[in-house]
Amino acid sequence: MKKLFLLIGITLLLSSCATSQEKPLSSPNSHSETKSAPSKEESETESRLVSMITNSRKKDIDNQRSASLELVTEKDTRSEVVTKLILHNPQQKEISAVRSFLAFHPDILSGKSITIPKNSPFSVTAPGENTFDHQNGLAKIGISTSDGSVSTEKEITIALITFSRIKPSFTSIDFYGFGSSKKTVVFEKVGDNMFRDILLEPSVPTLPLSPQS
Repeated sequence: MKKLFLLIGITLLLSSCATSQEKPLSSPNSHSETKSAPSKEESETESRLVSMITNSRKKDIDNQRSASLELVTEKDTRSEVVTKLILHNPQQKEISAVRSFLAFHPDILSGKSITIPKNSPFSVTAPGENTFDHQNGLAKIGISTSDGSVSTEKEITIALITFSRIKPSFTSIDFYGFGSSKKTVVFEKVGDNMFRDILLEPSVPTLPLSPQS
């Protein structure tokens, strides 16, 4: 189980390295060769080609993303807030792990519990997650399937997150850490020990909570 999270961690590291620009290797004989500087036209052509390749790669990655996460209010009273984290997988891709960090206002809400449904295929908790960081106002959810299994359900409840209300003020709970930070991801299994993030960023990443009198 820990091996799966280690492999996913390596995948994150490699993906972040791949986004950095690689330096071209110099020719062994470069010290003895004198090359003329490229013309303005050649430079512009090369720049256009690099731009086309970069845009093509981005489109390929975006086309692979089909899963989404949703926050739904289950209960909102003067004393307690319960939210449901739902995974939508319309293309029924083979999901092996879900990680979602949620930001909240620690002067208004206090994390109480993170509950994974008993029948969930995601039965393994990532080390140091499924907990609250009250100092920074974060709920950290990280779970995976066990023994190399996957989930292909179109919709599944990932977790119920319960907060105590400190104040009855207006507040919100927000998805946190999309993109390069990899705090909120959905991993599809694409081969033996190979995973890729297929999470679409939500158009509305905030769950507003009304004041309670």
